[in-house]
Amino acid sequence: MSAAPIEMRRLGPGDDAAYREIRLEALADSPHAFSSTFESEQDQPLDRFATRLADDFVLGAFSGPHLVGVAGFYVQPKPKHRHKGMLWGMYVRPEHRAAGIGRKLVEAIIEHARRHVEPDVVVRDAVEPGRDVAMNQHALHDLAQRREVGRQRTKFL
Repeated sequence: MSAAPIEMRRLGPGDDAAYREIRLEALADSPHAFSSTFESEQDQPLDRFATRLADDFVLGAFSGPHLVGVAGFYVQPKPKHRHKGMLWGMYVRPEHRAAGIGRKLVEAIIEHARRHVEPDVVVRDAVEPGRDVAMNQHALHDLAQRREVGRQRTKFL
């Protein structure tokens, strides 16, 4: 459990080493939750991680100076899919789980998506067994909200 307040912010220049460390830990700790592997990323140069932070929206959760959780988001680039986004690479360090950090990351990503993707947000992520209940509850709540918005739009068309 985390005792320090959690600060959420976008990762950027200067966060590349901390991001690399937590990314490799995530791949080793939860290999089934990611499409990449520890083996394929462990020998990548630090500038590859810096490029990812420059090109993608990667949110970090900090407990004091320590990066304890991450989640990424991107908007699909093809013209017929630009209204969709995807949550990727979410991970919270084991000693900080059950403290609401995962929920805060998802909520912050959804808020970011609402500002950058209209009208539909697709939130997908592989979830490790035993951690799927909270993610499913969040996804169902978001889906219910989107359906209600869709019904309201349909009434005015």
